[in-house]
Amino acid sequence: MNKFFKFPRFSLILKNEAVSGYKTWAVYLLAIVGFYTVASLLVAFINNVNYGSIQRYNKDSINNLFSGFLFVGGYIISSSQFSDINDKFKSSLWISLPGSSLEKYLVGVLISSVGYVLFLILSFTVASLLSIVITKPIFGTSVAVFNLFTMAGGIKNYPVGIIIVGVYIFTQPLFLVGSIVFRKGAFIKTVLVSSVLQTTMSIVFALLSYIIVKIGITDNWDIRILESITKYLESVTPATEFIVGFRLLCIIGIPVALFFNVVGYLKLTEKEVKGGI
Repeated sequence: MNKFFKFPRFSLILKNEAVSGYKTWAVYLLAIVGFYTVASLLVAFINNVNYGSIQRYNKDSINNLFSGFLFVGGYIISSSQFSDINDKFKSSLWISLPGSSLEKYLVGVLISSVGYVLFLILSFTVASLLSIVITKPIFGTSVAVFNLFTMAGGIKNYPVGIIIVGVYIFTQPLFLVGSIVFRKGAFIKTVLVSSVLQTTMSIVFALLSYIIVKIGITDNWDIRILESITKYLESVTPATEFIVGFRLLCIIGIPVALFFNVVGYLKLTEKEVKGGI
């Protein structure tokens, strides 16, 4: 195992990857802070203008922008994580970087998953604090400081943000695979491929359901089972809903993430053997 993974070497590659892209991360941070500040100013201004019966905006709902930045931004970053290996000029430098394929792949996974999530949490915290400094003196109101565990919306009083982050971490390996497989337009092509797969699976499921109903398999089913399931779903408490959602996320998400990460690692080693061709 030491031949393929050495922690000191892995740490150096991780540090190099994080430091080398600091300008990109700094620009992204400024973009988030700017967008957030403008949005908070608009919401504060609208809420302080007397529009009679018009309902006010929930000022804390701005923090829900986190989900959009998480998925869209994260998928785009994941789609470009290993793009150097498909570049004719950069592939040689990337392949010659001291380190095993496993170490390089794990660095890519950490940067685009946990690293990106931590960066986004930090960015939204900074943005919310700055917006408070600006909007509070002017309008007398401000958004709440960003907190992943108390994001507005979702299941009340339960950290739905954890499930949102979990969904991202378990799905983004698909886009890592896309960054290795596709030479150009990895993000768009990965989205198209995943959409085709989802559509195909939906059609297959619909056909199977039709066939099952058509041949009469469901004729002898006890309808009370369905009624019991419906009543149970209606009586589920927010706590149970959160626990069930978290368990389903782990049961489905972990195998899916492992599968695509294994595929991504194998594709990366194949590319390295071929010299990025």
